[in-house]
Amino acid sequence: MKRIIVRVCAWLTMIIFSLTSLIGFIMLFIGEASWAAIITFFVCFLITVTGWYARKYGLSGFKTDRFSVLSAIVSLVVGGVFIVLMPIFFSHLSGFEDSYVAIRNLLILFSPVVISAIAILMSKTEYSAEAQGNRK
Repeated sequence: MKRIIVRVCAWLTMIIFSLTSLIGFIMLFIGEASWAAIITFFVCFLITVTGWYARKYGLSGFKTDRFSVLSAIVSLVVGGVFIVLMPIFFSHLSGFEDSYVAIRNLLILFSPVVISAIAILMSKTEYSAEAQGNRK
């Protein structure tokens, strides 16, 4: 059951944030390219990579490499910030009742990200031979 939940969360993460990074990439060329837009694009791209690696969780060919672990760490930090710190900020700014919808949407949007990242980080880390440089 855990494998199914992780894989569904991974697919949701990959689909939602690949669309977000695609839209961000298009907006970089159409609009004004600022540092915030570039950082947002790369964070969404790394979250998409986390979903890409986590979608094979529980299968016999599931392996992690250093890039997947790095993207999972970034995704866990970003997801943790948006799940834990932003609701505190919203409720302090305008009260819990007024910011309930925003807090609920953040939980719905970033819970699959956190679940996918934890699945990659807590799995048995078997580095693939290509990632290690195929040393003999």
